Amino acid sequence: MKHLLTKTAFRIVTTTSLMLAIAITTNDLVDAAEFNFNWKGDTGYSAKGSFNYDTTTVPSVISEAGLGATKNLQSLSISFFDPLNTFINSFTPVVSGVSNYRTTGI
Repeated sequence: MKHLLTKTAFRIVTTTSLMLAIAITTNDLVDAAEFNFNWKGDTGYSAKGSFNYDTTTVPSVISEAGLGATKNLQSLSISFFDPLNTFINSFTPVVSGVSNYRTTGI
């Protein structure tokens, strides 16, 4: 179960990064942007979350890795639900521009 959640979390972060890259290139954003996302997998598991960043310093694609201060991402939070929409767990990997989880790249 833990492996499934980890795999799902990385898929969601990857999808979110892609959505973010598209949003940056197609919209004239103001100083800060916040995005909410929803994801539902083939087996019924789902995730909901949000992320934000400062548009004055962001490159065309956001990529973050490792613990500590992030380059662009200011916050990222995500919650997971089972197929019956029962809450499983939530994570806030980035808070106030600091990554609290070791990642290989988002």
